[in-house]
Amino acid sequence: MIELKYGKQTLKLSTDRLPLEPRLLSGEDAPAVADGAAAVGRALENPIGSPRLGELVSASDRVVVIVPDLTRAARCDVVLPVLLEELRAAGVSDRAVTILFALGMHSPNSQAEKQQIVGMGVARRVRMVDHDARDPRQNVVVGKTSFGNEIAINRLAVESDKVIVTGTIGFHLFAGFGGGRKGILPGVAGAECTLCNHMLTLTTLGSRWNDAARAGNLEGNPVHLDMAEAADMVKPTFLVNTLVNCEKQIVDVVAGDVHKAFAEGCRLYDGYYRLKTDGKADFVIASCGGYPKDINFIQTHKTIEYAMNVLREGGVMLVLGACSRGLGNKDFLDWFQYGTEEEFAEGLKATYLKGNRNAQTAYRLFWKTRRATIVLFTQLPDSTVQRMGMVPVDKIEDAVTIAREKLGDGFSTHLIPSGAHFLVEAE
Repeated sequence: MIELKYGKQTLKLSTDRLPLEPRLLSGEDAPAVADGAAAVGRALENPIGSPRLGELVSASDRVVVIVPDLTRAARCDVVLPVLLEELRAAGVSDRAVTILFALGMHSPNSQAEKQQIVGMGVARRVRMVDHDARDPRQNVVVGKTSFGNEIAINRLAVESDKVIVTGTIGFHLFAGFGGGRKGILPGVAGAECTLCNHMLTLTTLGSRWNDAARAGNLEGNPVHLDMAEAADMVKPTFLVNTLVNCEKQIVDVVAGDVHKAFAEGCRLYDGYYRLKTDGKADFVIASCGGYPKDINFIQTHKTIEYAMNVLREGGVMLVLGACSRGLGNKDFLDWFQYGTEEEFAEGLKATYLKGNRNAQTAYRLFWKTRRATIVLFTQLPDSTVQRMGMVPVDKIEDAVTIAREKLGDGFSTHLIPSGAHFLVEAE
């Protein structure tokens, strides 16, 4: 039996139904540190490319701490108490600190979600504010990048004396890695500049995906470079990023300069979670790794993207993504009105900047469903799954039946139990 995480459950699939023994594509999960708070403290004591935080702040400073939302398991409940003590030791009181939730263009946090993210103790001590990308009163223009993107950033961050960015580093569909500079753009950026940044996933001709905008790649990646330039306009004082394993436990912490500490964190994460295999399979079974990696379809799609690397063209993929919070964007289905990739790309160029976020995710999914049969086990309605070009199933075993019908007997299988964590690549 194979155990696969799905939302907050663990499901089982018998390998007896597969014609060949599946190849497990999962390295050893990185071991958790013995004491997460101590690891944060060590990172603060040994910053990368920066003086210690206590040397960069003064008692009179107004400090904004940028914190990710629930879609990122950053373990800010462990990070923030240590960080606040570091600030207090430098003379910065809790009253001078504001937590700014880096929602990007995600939905606002409830009060309970805020408390879950930062921990009840911090929630009682510090003022907390949600970023709103669509409120022009909240955001102020700070400059234009070399990519022509006019950057607007939350006024609280711009007008504060010091900005500290927290978050977690992991693979990202088109920014290469999450964390670091993403706390600024799209974290606390205006909607239009976020959409402009995401449009860089397409080539300048707008006819195809930019191959440099891919998971695990920063070199020449225009999305990443645009984000980095935006971060420089804010000049964050300090960065604290965690690396977490499949169990949402801290395995490492980097702190210091927003670019140098982030680069080191990417190097470490890549070493833990990039996997190579010597061929593509006919059938791929992939779990996102459970909640919150499959909290909605936008997050679930990241697993589909990574798993596509090891699926042969014309193959079948089963993805387990609960999507308990739905699609993640109520307008996402509107993109599935086109008949060809060319029509989709033209429609994207014409309408994307009007506010239709996640179009790049829809475009990539459209591309994949033209090259493979993607079967989704999910809480989403069947009609929604079908509209997106995928096949819904009521039981995960039904996907094996579909694979047999399409591939015949003797098909090979790759099994990816933590698809959002491990970046799998065929050599």
